[in-house]
Amino acid sequence: MEQLVACGAVIFLQLIIYLVIGNDLCRWMGWEDKGLLALAAGFFGYFGLFQLFALPMICFQVPFHILVIVWGIVCVLILLKGIVLHGKELLGRIAQIGCELAVKQWYLVIVAALLLLFLIVYQCIYYYSGFDTAFYIGTINTTLHTDSMYLFDGETGWAEKYLDMRYAFSGFYMNTAFWCRLFGLAPVIAQNYGMGSICIFMASVVTFLIGKEIFGDDTRKAYFYVILIGMLNIFFVSGYSTADFLLFRGYEAKGFCANVVIPAVFYAILVLWKEAGEKRRWQLVFLVAFASIPVSMSSLLIVPAAIGIAVLAECLVQKKIGILWRGILCLLPNAFYLVMYFLYTKKIWLIMVK
Repeated sequence: MEQLVACGAVIFLQLIIYLVIGNDLCRWMGWEDKGLLALAAGFFGYFGLFQLFALPMICFQVPFHILVIVWGIVCVLILLKGIVLHGKELLGRIAQIGCELAVKQWYLVIVAALLLLFLIVYQCIYYYSGFDTAFYIGTINTTLHTDSMYLFDGETGWAEKYLDMRYAFSGFYMNTAFWCRLFGLAPVIAQNYGMGSICIFMASVVTFLIGKEIFGDDTRKAYFYVILIGMLNIFFVSGYSTADFLLFRGYEAKGFCANVVIPAVFYAILVLWKEAGEKRRWQLVFLVAFASIPVSMSSLLIVPAAIGIAVLAECLVQKKIGILWRGILCLLPNAFYLVMYFLYTKKIWLIMVK
């Protein structure tokens, strides 16, 4: 029971931090006054910021407890800034979320809430347990027990000769290890119950935003859209489908890629197509692209490919070369990861374990 309470506290704290970061992003970037957009932007902002601290420490093989101290201080400062300096604004943002979710047909709210709860409980009970699970949960366990990051194989515990950049390029699992160390959580609980629940919740948030964008801020139709997508996930589960990675493997980085990152890319492109000349639209595209690798290495190719195709299409339709250059700028961080990972696979660039 103590583990479940601690897990609930971790979920709550992460969502609050997402909202604080998202609130700042909305204010700095001049984005629309939407509460749920702030929450979604804060999710990507959180992992993008975490990557800036975690990746250098991983590459320089800094002990894990240093990352815990540094990121713990950052989280405290984020929370203090959000509550002390912008407390009223934060409460206003929460009120905006309430207004954004409000609709006269309350049965839609109840149905959507019950469906979301069902998806979360289902994922917690029937999660996938296999080779990937052993490696990912093992990686977090190994990090906690050895006070190191990716210096030992997560499944076997054997010492690595060099850092496996297939996993080390993303701070996703180190973020879970951070919360495990902070709250004394078992990694399997933190991942399955904690991150799995966050995956389903954030997937629903992004789906709702897409629905409102498609139907012109019609909240009722957005609820129908969320319910429809939820039902499709329940009744159309098959091997390696997005539904499978939501309901059975939502705690994995790949689950976030399939159900949060890629839909967020679609939402950012949808918003961009309406006003490609607006700087704030490109800022949203950049944010999602920048944070896609920190969330999941599975985003390495699919995210820049999706954004690149959309930008090229928009450039051809509007016949403005500036659109293409802006798209290239948005994808520079992804291009860096792609080049470095290619060099790693060819063993041209390796970080040897000391």
